[in-house]
Amino acid sequence: MNLTRNLTAVVLVSCGVISTSLPSSADTETTTVRRTTFFGNGQELTLPATSTYVLVDPNTGNVKGAFDPTRGFTDLRTVQPGMIVIDQPTGKIIATVSPSGKTIDVASVPAINSLIVSIYTRRCELERLITDSLANGTISPTQANLMRTETDKIASQEFVAKQNGGILTYADAISLAIALNGVGDQLVSFTHTPGVTPLLGSRFANVNGQIVMVRSSAE
Repeated sequence: MNLTRNLTAVVLVSCGVISTSLPSSADTETTTVRRTTFFGNGQELTLPATSTYVLVDPNTGNVKGAFDPTRGFTDLRTVQPGMIVIDQPTGKIIATVSPSGKTIDVASVPAINSLIVSIYTRRCELERLITDSLANGTISPTQANLMRTETDKIASQEFVAKQNGGILTYADAISLAIALNGVGDQLVSFTHTPGVTPLLGSRFANVNGQIVMVRSSAE
């Protein structure tokens, strides 16, 4: 089997195992998290110098500094895989950063394994918490069905997204992570329990179908 292709085609069909998607069950294997560099498969972007950009850690939402596309990165030791470039005037996520410091289109580059596995793990965790909360009476059947509808939709979106060339793009993964954050917020609201740590920084939001970083009043 072609492991490079298989690793980019992770289909998370149920909570329990993470398996690669292949034409027949005989060719299906169970995998664990693997460090794989996919940036070479993405489309490099040349960002217009007419706008301004910031480099952001998507896990925290923290701005790491301004990014000047005319200069690039002066010190590649500061570049972390998965960092994103934000168009500052609009807040739009437009690129991620390769280990060599290139800006790569988030709509074309496959998501890194750690984010794919985090999305799968969080969806399974939420499904378990919903089941447990319903069993102990802290949520109603109506509330459970509402959240299960959302997690089922997210699972379907994962599957559909991966049919496009067998990969989940970074842009798709960010969108799914934000949707899972929303389900986690619903669960906390219904159960009045401590918050679920978001997969991405809480400053990211889906605004009219566009993933943007919401700026604080101080910015």
